[in-house]
Parts: sequence; C-alpha cells; structure tokens
Amino acid sequence: MNTVNAKIWQQKQKERRKILRENRNDKIVGRSHKRIYSVILLAALSLPLIALGGYFYRQHAGYSALEVSANIINVKAGGNLQAALERATPGDTIKLEAGASFVGNFNLPLKTGGEFITIRTSAADEKLAPAGARIELAKSVAFLPKISSPNADATITAVNGAHHYRFVGVEFGATRGGVGNIIQLGTTDERRIEDLPHHIEFDRVFIHGSPTEGQRRGIAANGKFIKIINSYISDIKRKGDESQAIGVWATDGPVEIVNNYLEAAAENILFGGAESYLQLTPTDCLVSGNHLNKPLK
Repeated sequence: MNTVNAKIWQQKQKERRKILRENRNDKIVGRSHKRIYSVILLAALSLPLIALGGYFYRQHAGYSALEVSANIINVKAGGNLQAALERATPGDTIKLEAGASFVGNFNLPLKTGGEFITIRTSAADEKLAPAGARIELAKSVAFLPKISSPNADATITAVNGAHHYRFVGVEFGATRGGVGNIIQLGTTDERRIEDLPHHIEFDRVFIHGSPTEGQRRGIAANGKFIKIINSYISDIKRKGDESQAIGVWATDGPVEIVNNYLEAAAENILFGGAESYLQLTPTDCLVSGNHLNKPLK
C-alpha cells in the first residue's frame, strides 16, 4: 500500500471510529432520556396517590374533624381528642360534639400559663343545668359527649405537673371490666410536690361504671386545687374490690367536693387508706352539699 492510500485508509478508519462513538453516545443519551421520562411519568402518577393517601390518613386519624377558630377547637365525632388537647393553649375551649363518643386513654399535657383550658359539650349552655346547679341527667344526658376507655386503663390521666383543665358537661364511661379508675389524677409515685397535677376541675359531668360490671373508682383525685362540683357519679361497685366514687390519698390538698350525687358500694368518698412516695396526708378538703347513696339492688 503506497503512502497516499495508507493515509486515505487511516482517515476512513478515524471517521468510522468517530461514527461508532457518536452512535454509542446517542444510545446512552437515548436510554438516559427514557429513564428521565419514566421517572417524570412515575412521579406524575404518584402525586395524586400520595395526596389521596394523606387524605385517608387524616380521615382515619381524625384530623379532618378538628376545626380551629379563634380560641375554640371543635372536635367532631370521630375526631382526635388527644390532638386537640396537645394543640390547645391556656384560655382555649375544646368543644366536643354533643352526643358523640370519644374512645381512648387521654392524657392532659403540661402547658405554660395560668388560664384554664375548658373541655366541654358543644351543646348550648341552656342544655345543661345552670352554673352552680347539679347536673340533671334527664335534661342533659343526650347532649353530653362521652369519653371512655377501650381497655382497663383510665380514660383521663395527667402528666406530671399538668394544670388548669376544666371539664364541663361531659360524660365519662367505665373502663373495661370496671378495673381501676375512670379518671386518674396523680400516680402516687411523684417525687416532688410540683409534680402533682393541680387546678383541675369537673363541673356538671356524669361519671359512671357499667350497670353490670360496675367500676372500682370514679375519680382518683390525687392533686392540688382539685374541684369536683355539681356532678353525678354512679354505678361505682365491683365484686371483690372496695369501690369509691372519689378517692383522695396522695395529696395534701386542697380538694373541693361540692353538690354532687355520689353513689358507691363501699366508700362514697375515701380520704387516705393508701401510701404514696411523698407520704402526703389529705388536708384542706371541703365536702359540702353532696347526696351520698348506696342503692340496695
């Protein structure tokens, strides 16, 4: 092969290699574009599904039934009461839909501030007894939202130091099997006086055990500045256990129990009878104007 032909052959080989490289690059770019288009298409198809999944999650969790305006949090039937308790700030009112049921073990969180958070029925005030008067079940029970436990644990508890909560026009049902307390304030294991829940009030509420299984205790009121007033506590009875409508033993008070109907098989109200880490003795307790009853049936 002469020199001229050799140069021509080398030039053609160079051009052929260039074409091969370009073809190979085109294929790589083509595959990359296909991958990008696939990712974009998948994302476009996924976004509505993600949004739909979020919607159903919120429905399931009850957030869609939580409506907030000004200082009022409205919780509809099926709504998330614990979320409302967490969200509320001192001075707020949580309105539970009248007649609705809320099942769970609800914990009162610790807040900063000295104004009460009120948890009450959404029904108008005229559906309840007036302030200062005892609740009339025949008039009001249909308008009370009901809070109950799904298990043997208390329906309402409070974290250490929780304070300034007021329940008005609410029904509290029995625990499973009537075990323990429907409402438990304090654990008896607090290490400091400051850890006791305080300034917690129950006004015109209905607390009851099961008509058949009963309930060991309505309220364990082991806190400071606790008020149970104008309320109705019934069906507190349990085979094999002492039962009390209200028990107070792990606090030095004050505790106010005024103008209630209190029904229990053993002690309608019990002060003392058990120990606590702080070894406190109930003092500064006011008991006045209550109807204590032990139905013989």
